[in-house]
Amino acid sequence: MENQPTAGVELILCLSLYLIGLVVIGYLGKKAQKEKSLSDFYLAGRSFGFAVLFLTLYATQYSGNTFMAFPGKTYRLGIGYIYSVAMMMSIILGYLMFAPRLVPLSRKRDYVTPTDAITDRFPHSGVRVVSALLLCWGLVNYVLAQLIAIGKAVEGMLGPWFVSHGLNGYLIAVVFLAFMMVVYETLGGMRAVAWTDALQGILLLFGLTTVAILSVTEFGGIGDTMRTIREHAPEKFYPPDSAGCRDMLSSIFLLFLGGPMYPHAIQRLYAANSVRTLKKSLATMVFLPLLSTLPVFLLGMVAIAQFPGLTQSESDTVTTLLLARMMEVHPAIHVGVIVVFVAAIAAIMSTADSALLSFSSIFTQDLYRPLLKSEPTQLHLYRVGKVFSWITMAILV
Repeated sequence: MENQPTAGVELILCLSLYLIGLVVIGYLGKKAQKEKSLSDFYLAGRSFGFAVLFLTLYATQYSGNTFMAFPGKTYRLGIGYIYSVAMMMSIILGYLMFAPRLVPLSRKRDYVTPTDAITDRFPHSGVRVVSALLLCWGLVNYVLAQLIAIGKAVEGMLGPWFVSHGLNGYLIAVVFLAFMMVVYETLGGMRAVAWTDALQGILLLFGLTTVAILSVTEFGGIGDTMRTIREHAPEKFYPPDSAGCRDMLSSIFLLFLGGPMYPHAIQRLYAANSVRTLKKSLATMVFLPLLSTLPVFLLGMVAIAQFPGLTQSESDTVTTLLLARMMEVHPAIHVGVIVVFVAAIAAIMSTADSALLSFSSIFTQDLYRPLLKSEPTQLHLYRVGKVFSWITMAILV
């Protein structure tokens, strides 16, 4: 596109300023540490009030899937994927089934990881090891998925700019952003991650609102979009059949049971300063799918009309395709597009850093600590956890 070099520089500049802000927040998180212990580093001393708890839960729940996978799934399924809004709401209902009872118990029994709660109920070393290994396996794959999403997002928006300079945009994005995540995480632990999540959550909410407005207004409105879909892709215009409804209900039920079980999300529950704060945060989050999942659903519907005939792998890039098209057709709105791009990166990073921190805590508390013959000091475990974060990210990258 004609304005690609300028747009590339602007995108990189804005992203760089954002990353500098994250490192500053990481440093402030380090200064706010009260002690060098697992509870303080991984749970921020169980001190989160409503604002931080709400925003860190929000930013963690709405990951790279929000910007990359959800629009792609909408592109493939069509209007039937509107159930994704209910699917995300069901996760909050799942939290409310157990979280209000888990939080006071976690404070009383000094839980640090989800495995602590499991082995408190089933006190056997084998249960701890198996639980920890299963959680670690899931978290490793989750972090890896976020790193891939980062690479795809940057390559989709800045690929031509990097190519014009003889650079591999995907590789640079993954390596550099992974490095930045580990830096601010190991500086301030859960405080740094949650405070950056708060910033990322605000960016995400603003970015999703912006992307919904831009995607609808810049391509003829909802009416024109739906007419185009009905004419050229009628199978994506009408509600799902009985088999589709069955899949819809099973997906909602699956997310209701599984969504609240993310280890990094459970540790955020532990970090709440009271049950009242937790309930208030979850009650507010019930309405967030209307402002988060619904906009990316609309984005996917617009993509059906604008980019017919994409393959399954290509459909996962419809977000960046639409953003690039907006900048090409209407260069004047590039500021809004930049905001959306940074918000997309923020969404991915907020989930990746949370999962990495949780992975580090489970390894340190549940796998490394029991291997030692004598009880280690909190300072020793605190340092081991930091080193392990660096090693893990290096291997994944």
